[in-house]
Amino acid sequence: MNIALPGLGLLSTSQNFKDELVRRSPSEINADIEKELLLLGVMEPIAKQFCREPSYTTYQRMIFMDHFRMLRGVENIQFLVYRATTVDTEADGLAVIKELKLLRQLHEGYGINRIDLQGLPVAMLKNNSTVIVNAADYIHDSQELRDAMASFRRVRPNDATTFITAGKVSAQARNTFARQDILLSESGQTRLAQKSESSSK
Repeated sequence: MNIALPGLGLLSTSQNFKDELVRRSPSEINADIEKELLLLGVMEPIAKQFCREPSYTTYQRMIFMDHFRMLRGVENIQFLVYRATTVDTEADGLAVIKELKLLRQLHEGYGINRIDLQGLPVAMLKNNSTVIVNAADYIHDSQELRDAMASFRRVRPNDATTFITAGKVSAQARNTFARQDILLSESGQTRLAQKSESSSK
């Protein structure tokens, strides 16, 4: 039961999760998670798939839900559960949980109105700025990155935007973000720069 999730940090509630796993079977806990997801507006096939997805342990689903329920009332949060069902590996599953943790911190700090998926989760904040959330340990410059950021700008040409990553960004990749007028925040820092805190005109 001594579980440590790389890059996540242990939540204050982690001991409660472990105690719950001692008291109740994983099948009972997953059944309750499925019911809660349905109450939060997640479609039944997606809720069922999430609770059966082999890339997550029951403990990791409990951490996911601890973050997810704090986004109650945000438009389109069901997209985040769908995203969680599209992972191929345990590492991808941990990345999804890290993204959700960052979104929770953004919501607590600024308030999120809506979540969209444009490859990555995109949060529209109450101050009219936009945040792209990424859980990678390191982002290097690539044609994929350049295409993704250009595509984002075509869809949202005027949004004051910050790209938040859990890791670091190479110098070359920084230039790619700068060319698209996208601010950067590294190492999971969710305190946004002043430019992103001001409402877009």
